[in-house]
Amino acid sequence: MLKFLFSLIPLIWAGVRFPGLLLPLGIYAAVISLFTFCAYGSDKFFAVMHWRRIPEDFLIILGFAGGVPGAFAGMKLFRHKTAKPYFDRALTTAVIMQIIIVCAADFLFR
Repeated sequence: MLKFLFSLIPLIWAGVRFPGLLLPLGIYAAVISLFTFCAYGSDKFFAVMHWRRIPEDFLIILGFAGGVPGAFAGMKLFRHKTAKPYFDRALTTAVIMQIIIVCAADFLFR
């Protein structure tokens, strides 16, 4: 739960600093997070059924594209990719990079 809340920091910060972008950013974040959440759920289902899986790189790219809240929620709810510390590190790195991007935008567009 703490990781999920941590992943919302860039979105909340961007919404506070750039109120005109709050609605478009919120819609984008909701859509990409929902898509990422569904991808993690689908991959777990495919794993259980022994079907062809979604590539791990694609799941991580979804996180870097803004779907980190959905990724953390999917990992927790579906108990998927939790044994791989690589996913946790990659998604945490994605959040840190998003925070840096918001900091840079805040600094550049004051």
